[in-house]
Amino acid sequence: MNPEVSIIIPMYNGERTIGRCLESVCSQSFKDIEVIVIDDGSDDKGCKIVERIAEDDKRIHLFINNHQGIVLSRRFGVNHSTGDYVMFVDCDDTLEEMAIDYLVSKAEEYGSDIVVGQAHVLNENGNNIGGAKRTLAKGFYYGNKMKDLYSVMISDDVLGGEGVFGTCWASLFKKSLLEISIMEIPKEIGYGEDAAIIYLSLLNSSSVLLSDEYVYNYYKIAGTTSKTPRESAFREIRVFYDYMKMVFDKYDVELQLIKQLKVYTASLLRIAINANFPFEVLSQYTIGSGTKEIIKGKRVVIYGMGKAGKSAYNEMMEERICSDIILVDENKHGEVIDGITILSPEYCADDSKFDYIILAHYDPNAQKQMCVKLEEMGVDNEKILSWMPKNNERVWRIVI
Repeated sequence: MNPEVSIIIPMYNGERTIGRCLESVCSQSFKDIEVIVIDDGSDDKGCKIVERIAEDDKRIHLFINNHQGIVLSRRFGVNHSTGDYVMFVDCDDTLEEMAIDYLVSKAEEYGSDIVVGQAHVLNENGNNIGGAKRTLAKGFYYGNKMKDLYSVMISDDVLGGEGVFGTCWASLFKKSLLEISIMEIPKEIGYGEDAAIIYLSLLNSSSVLLSDEYVYNYYKIAGTTSKTPRESAFREIRVFYDYMKMVFDKYDVELQLIKQLKVYTASLLRIAINANFPFEVLSQYTIGSGTKEIIKGKRVVIYGMGKAGKSAYNEMMEERICSDIILVDENKHGEVIDGITILSPEYCADDSKFDYIILAHYDPNAQKQMCVKLEEMGVDNEKILSWMPKNNERVWRIVI
C-alpha cells in the first residue's frame, strides 16, 4: 500500500536544522508517510545527518540534486512521491505533532483539493514572535465561493494584506493538483517560488479549506535566501512576474488578478532592495490626520505590535506626535523594540497611566476581541481609538 502523504523537504546546507526538522516529521501521530529529502549540492554535513536518521527510519529517502534550485527540487520531489497527498516542509522548520493527522482528516472530511493551515513564526531560539495572519476567514471555499477567495488571495485592498499567504508550507495538497500546478513553473524563479506554487494551485483547485489550526513552525533565521545579497534577484523577480502574468491573463477580466500580482511583486522588489543595498525600504501605513490631532502631546498606548502596530509606532516616533508611547501585545510582551519593552495588555487595567489607547490591527474581529478585553478591565470607552490600516494609506519610507 502506498503511503498516503509524501513530505517533501528541499535542503541546502541544512546541517544545523535538518535533524530537528526530521524529528518533527517522523514523530507525527499520522504514520503513513514517506519523507523525501532533496539535497541541492550542500557542502556541509546535512546529508550525513539525514543518512544517519534514515538508518532507523526507512520512510526517509535522500536524493542528491546538485544546484538545481528550489523549483526543480520541489518538482523532483513531487515526481518521485507516491502519496495521495503532498506537503512541503523547509529544512529549517518543523511540524506540530498532530499536523498531518489534522490536515488529512480535514481533506478527507471536506473532499478538499487543498487544506491551508496556520504557522507560528519563531526566532532562532524557538521563541514565538507572532506574525501576520491572512485576511480571508476560515471556511470551506468551493463553487461560486472560490471567486471570493480569488478576489483577494494575493492582495486584499480592504484589509491590507494577503488573503492567503504566498507560502506553500503549512498546507496539504492533493498530488494530482500539484502535478498540474508545479510542472511549468520556470526554474529561474528564486523569489516568489512559494507564491507561484500556492497561487497556481489555488487557481487550479475546485475547493479549498482555510483553517485556523496551527500546524507549522516557521523559523525566521538570519542569512536565509531572501535576506542574502544576490545580483540575480531582480531578474528572478522579473521571471516570476512575467510567468504569473501569462497564466493570470486568461482569468484577469473576471478576477482582477493582475492588479493583485503587481502589489505582490512590489513587495518582492522591496525585499530584494533591502537585501542588496545599504539602506532599507519599509512599507508603512500612515495614521489619519484626525487621529493625529487627537493624540498630539498625549500619553498613548499602542495595542498590537504586528505590522499595523509597528507602522503606527514608527510614524508616531518620527513625527514626535505623543509625549509618551507604551507598547502592549498579547503574544509579544517581553520583547524589546528600540529599547522599549512590550508589555502585557493587563497594563491597560489602570487607565490613569495613559490618555488614549490605539487598537492597531488589520482584522476587525481581532479589534473587537481587543476592545472586549479592555472593557472587561474597566477601561473608559472614550480612551479607545480604533485604527485599521488600508492600502490607500500606505507610504514608503527609506531608512539609511
